[in-house]
Amino acid sequence: MVQHDMKASEKTFKEGLAALESLLDDEFSKIFNETNQEVREAVEAAPITEKHRVLQEHVENWADRLAALIKRAFERYTALALAISRFVEGEPIEWVEGQVRQFLEPRLGQPMIPNPEPGTPGTYPSFAVRVIGGQKAHKGIILWIAEACGELREIFSNWLIKGTLELDDEAVDSWEAPAWLALDQDDQLLEGRLDAKTTAFEVGLIHFELWTKLKDPIKRARLRATLATLGVAVSIDPAVEGEPLTEQTIKAEATKKDFDPRKYGGKELCIAVSYHKDGFRNLRRVALGMRNKANIRYSGHGYPDPLSWYQNNPIGFTQHLWKLRQKAKDNNWYDSIPSNYYRIYVG
Repeated sequence: MVQHDMKASEKTFKEGLAALESLLDDEFSKIFNETNQEVREAVEAAPITEKHRVLQEHVENWADRLAALIKRAFERYTALALAISRFVEGEPIEWVEGQVRQFLEPRLGQPMIPNPEPGTPGTYPSFAVRVIGGQKAHKGIILWIAEACGELREIFSNWLIKGTLELDDEAVDSWEAPAWLALDQDDQLLEGRLDAKTTAFEVGLIHFELWTKLKDPIKRARLRATLATLGVAVSIDPAVEGEPLTEQTIKAEATKKDFDPRKYGGKELCIAVSYHKDGFRNLRRVALGMRNKANIRYSGHGYPDPLSWYQNNPIGFTQHLWKLRQKAKDNNWYDSIPSNYYRIYVG
């Protein structure tokens, strides 16, 4: 009987692991596809002198959304580890972080961590040496950047192994990106293409920057998970004060009369932040709700209201919402805005 219960528990544990990874995979794919479309449209619309800056801004957005996914992943793996701890090998927190990294690294590659140069303890090679020396960016990151650069036709015609959706390593390695992708543009023409070696270096920089931006979210998520394994529920985000923002408190806060959007940049900014945090992507409904229920009107934007802006210039409206979210981050409002706030205005 005991053996039967053990087998049943083990089966439940394995099913939980599989379901968790499937759920996270769906969420990752959604983030990848949506951010890819957003950056592709924004880069295409930007003048050539602004394309590099626009791409970098969207790397920030990608990192933010991946950071939220990392937080959820730590929470879910921690809950599973606590529920059925007998099948967790070693320390629970180490197992949890290991599971999260095993999920991330096949999709984003490994962090580009410098290794000491042989025979010189304590010194590290330059980033250029590390990237050109073989630490290439992961295919997923290369694909994201290439699509952002407008290379969809190149990808479908030359990058995919015939009859499959798998990337051809040789074709990817030989990609020559648009010249504007180069970080140091002072002495370069923005028109034309980079060579494959320079492309690999520039893409490698973005790979490095992305993982650098994910370093702190992983650290915070690990600390939260550590507290959870000790039975302590507490927010450790310095931007969040008072009661931790659980799912229940966020939903309650979104409709509480004492949540004053004027303290956090106004209704429009709070709607732009909260709909994005909640994963809502129907911009037409957002614009309609802003106009009809939030009663937002413009002067000086060239459009009378959000819906008109969206209908006539959807790329411009998308960039406007991105700037509002960036303003929230710059002013330390972002984490204090409930993720469900927009639902007051968007049914």
